[in-house]
Amino acid sequence: MAVRAARAGLSLPSDARGLGGALGVIDVGLDGALPDLARAELCVRAFTRDPSRAQALCDHGTCSVTLLAAQGESRLRGIVPRARVWVATVADAHGVAPPARVAEALGWMVASGVAVVAIPLGEHHEDRALSEALDEARAKGVVVFAASGNTPNTAVMFPARHRAVRAVSHVPRDGVSLVAPGLDVPALGADGRVSLRRGSSIACVVAAGLYALRRAAFRGSRV
Repeated sequence: MAVRAARAGLSLPSDARGLGGALGVIDVGLDGALPDLARAELCVRAFTRDPSRAQALCDHGTCSVTLLAAQGESRLRGIVPRARVWVATVADAHGVAPPARVAEALGWMVASGVAVVAIPLGEHHEDRALSEALDEARAKGVVVFAASGNTPNTAVMFPARHRAVRAVSHVPRDGVSLVAPGLDVPALGADGRVSLRRGSSIACVVAAGLYALRRAAFRGSRV
């Protein structure tokens, strides 16, 4: 992780692995049965009575979580393998993830003391309940990262465009300050295979992970 952190300009200690950090991921689904997650310190909660089992949705969330918390015992070691990671799955069996459900998941993380939250999701329309939850999170010192979307010539997605959120993109675009052009990141999917991924969702998780890594390494520091 020292190489990735150095590329991000953070100058982290070589042994920093997120110990003591509290990080949250709000995503659509998760397959937590992978060997590299067996010893990860995860707190997982489904915010729907009928969570989605769709392969694509589970793969999306699994990539996010393994990118952060994979233990390196089989295929992959994550950015903050020693951090405690709260995971909220918000998509139902039909693949729908209402913003109100994201707001509820965010409220759970804030109440649990999570310091950094990644939301690698987004939609075109704003939502009042989620906006209020984001304002509440910022008021309590929680730093939220969200994916801006993958189409350069369209508006930044919500909640990434919310004033309390740090929008992240994988391509330069208006209204986004955190950009990782051409980012190809090895991630572990629900099928147990490692492949190179790119897009604003992956970039969002990387940004949140590196921020959490720095925060855990230098207590009380801010970026």
